[in-house]
Amino acid sequence: MPCYIIALSLLLILPWKTQSYVPPRGAPRHNNNDRNLFITAIHQRYSQSVPSGSERRFDSLSERSAIDKKVSLQEQQQQQEQQHGSSSLILGDDNIQDLVVAASLSYLPLDTSSMKTSPYYDEQRLVPLQQINDSISQTGATIFRVVKETETIVVVACRGTTNWKNFGTNLQFQLVEARQELLWRRRNDDNIDDNTDVISAATTNSPPDQEPFLVHSGFQKASIELWNVLQPALQQILDSYNGASKTVPRLVFTGHSLGAATALLCAVQYSLSSSGQRNNNSNDPKIGVSSIITFGGPRLVNNALAQHWQQHCFQQSCDDDGNGIPLIINLIHSKDPILQQNQPLWDALGYAVVGREMLCASDQPKTFHNETTLDKSVVAFNFWDHCMYLGTFVGPRLFLLLQQQGN
Repeated sequence: MPCYIIALSLLLILPWKTQSYVPPRGAPRHNNNDRNLFITAIHQRYSQSVPSGSERRFDSLSERSAIDKKVSLQEQQQQQEQQHGSSSLILGDDNIQDLVVAASLSYLPLDTSSMKTSPYYDEQRLVPLQQINDSISQTGATIFRVVKETETIVVVACRGTTNWKNFGTNLQFQLVEARQELLWRRRNDDNIDDNTDVISAATTNSPPDQEPFLVHSGFQKASIELWNVLQPALQQILDSYNGASKTVPRLVFTGHSLGAATALLCAVQYSLSSSGQRNNNSNDPKIGVSSIITFGGPRLVNNALAQHWQQHCFQQSCDDDGNGIPLIINLIHSKDPILQQNQPLWDALGYAVVGREMLCASDQPKTFHNETTLDKSVVAFNFWDHCMYLGTFVGPRLFLLLQQQGN
């Protein structure tokens, strides 16, 4: 039996609950009677009706201010819908929990009983539409529909590491030139300034006299291979919603670990494709990416490419104070050993953060919008903690690994 099977077996049987959860320094504290509130900056996107005080409690640091700014943010979201095809995902308690569950279920095969017998499976909230697997990169993704009465949310959940091929992909961490599929180019109907950093269609390189656009070698290859098989299936699903309803569905990408990396890179490819890019005509029916919310995602590009995407692919909306609200959020926690041990390497190699990193709890559904830096004093060594986000196990299942070994 390979060493990794033995290691994973030990991880599952050792007593990991050795200490109670302690929120990061400066994070809001809640007593034991508190409901599971998500305290995030993206609550400022809240545009749905909110129950009165007896039905819901508000955190004084975020939720109350979000409600006070509700009207102006609704107007900004309407303007963004006209420009980009779909407003950014409105994340409340239920929505973010749906995403972490989708990321977890993406590890399970849809064509067997594994997914439907999972304790996280609930068709009343999250309906799997199609699962795609790429035989070349051995990565995959599952497309879900979030069940909502007032809107349609399509979630693309990319699967994380489940096999030796995936481990090899993770280890190809050298930064290489980004391929054309990941770079923005001017189109005939784009009305932009001549000074904008335009990439010509004939080259894969960055503009002259500018830092090159670099990306993680393994993630780039895996995501492009996955997108080749994912794109037709996703487009067919989105086209079906366009024809059946006047409501533009929200498109969200999510994933955990390797799945977080491929989710972001697939979202970039969608945004840069003819399907994801809208014309200046506000009646253009094309569907833009609403949000990219990932869990335990690695860094994958240099600063030049991160800024290039921020300028051309994923724009921010702003609150009344002019503070940007990112479309890309990577939830992390200090007990994750993969993040703790690799951040010094990423810094040394020139990796940058895309969007925003935000701290969350590993064992309960809480995030801390003022905390963005891992606590270096935390000793992170347990692989199990890499797979625990917001109280949900997000990772490969041991019984599936044993089945693969048996085959």
